Amino acid sequence: MEPDCQGWIWTPKVGVGPVIIGEDLPQLTISWEEAGYSAEDDMATYDLAEPEMTVHANASERVESIDCFECMYYRGKNLIGMLYEELKTLMDGAAPDSIDRISTALHNDEQDVYTFDALGIMVWAHGGRVTNILCYKPEEYSV
Repeated sequence: MEPDCQGWIWTPKVGVGPVIIGEDLPQLTISWEEAGYSAEDDMATYDLAEPEMTVHANASERVESIDCFECMYYRGKNLIGMLYEELKTLMDGAAPDSIDRISTALHNDEQDVYTFDALGIMVWAHGGRVTNILCYKPEEYSV
């Protein structure tokens, strides 16, 4: 069954749908599940099952970053699952600030990670297809 992606629209450097970076973790009709806590970073991780996403929040439960795995719409298209080249075209040909290749357990393989600081996103791609996108405010987030 396809996830309900209605309303999960990305606003660059702001947030995705009702989840706004720098704001309190929103209380949705579905509940967030606390997935972990890092004492070193003083950050909690919250998971949403549908659509699948992970939110990192500080000790005050303010959103620091949003990692989308199923739904992230921009200009009427879901960025998750599209070809990276198509995503670049949708972003008016913006060039990434950096490109890294990172080994992941998710695919038991390497993924390409494209960082677009001007847009506040890190795009993860496997086999040329976008698997997930991390959204952040560049001035508040260091990779």
